[in-house]
Amino acid sequence: MLVNAADGADLALHRRREVRYETEPPRDEETFRRIDHELLADDPDEVVIPVEGAPTRFQVWQLPQGWVATTAHGDHRCTVSASRIEPGDVELCRVHDIKPYWDGRRAFPPGS
Repeated sequence: MLVNAADGADLALHRRREVRYETEPPRDEETFRRIDHELLADDPDEVVIPVEGAPTRFQVWQLPQGWVATTAHGDHRCTVSASRIEPGDVELCRVHDIKPYWDGRRAFPPGS
C-alpha cells in the first residue's frame, strides 16, 4: 500500500494513467488524448476510510490489480494506492516511528 499526502499533481489520476499505459501505451497524441479523456470521464465510487479515527469519504477507482483512492484532508490531498487489501479494511493513522514498518516490509517483500 502506498499513501501520499502531497499537494500538487493528482496522484490518483497519475496512478490510473500508469496502469492504463501498461496495457495501451499511447504511441501518438491522438491515443494519449483519448486515454486521458476516458480516464477523466471515469466516475469514481465512494468509500469511507477512517483517518485518525474519523470516517472520511474517499473517491475510489478499481484497477486491474488493486485500487486507488483520494480525498482532501486538511490542506492536503491524501492518495492511497493498494492491492491485496480492500478499501474497507484500511484505516489511516499518523506513524511516528517508521522503523517497525520497514522491518516488516523487508520480512515480507511485495509479491511474497
